[in-house]
Amino acid sequence: MSENFREIYSVYGEDAMGWSTAKYWYRKFRNDNFDLQDSPRTDRLSIFDEDRSRKDNRQIYEELAEKMNSVIRAISRHLTSMGSEQKFRV
Repeated sequence: MSENFREIYSVYGEDAMGWSTAKYWYRKFRNDNFDLQDSPRTDRLSIFDEDRSRKDNRQIYEELAEKMNSVIRAISRHLTSMGSEQKFRV
C-alpha cells in the first residue's frame, strides 16, 4: 500500500489524496468493491437530524436539555462553544 501511495504522490504531489483516504479506497478495491458512491455509514451515531435542527433549533435544544437533565441555556452555551450556529436567543 505504501508503495502505491508513493506513486500517487509522485504523480499528484500536494494535490494527492491523504494517506487515510488512499488506504480507505485501496481496501475497498482490494475487496472487489468498485462502487464509487459513498455507502451509508452505520458506525457513527448522530444526535441531530440536520434538516430538523435547521428548522427548529429551539425544539432540539429543549429535547437535549430534557435528555441530559440540563437547561436550555447550558445546552446553548455548550453547543456554541463547540461551534454550533445559534439561530435564536435563549
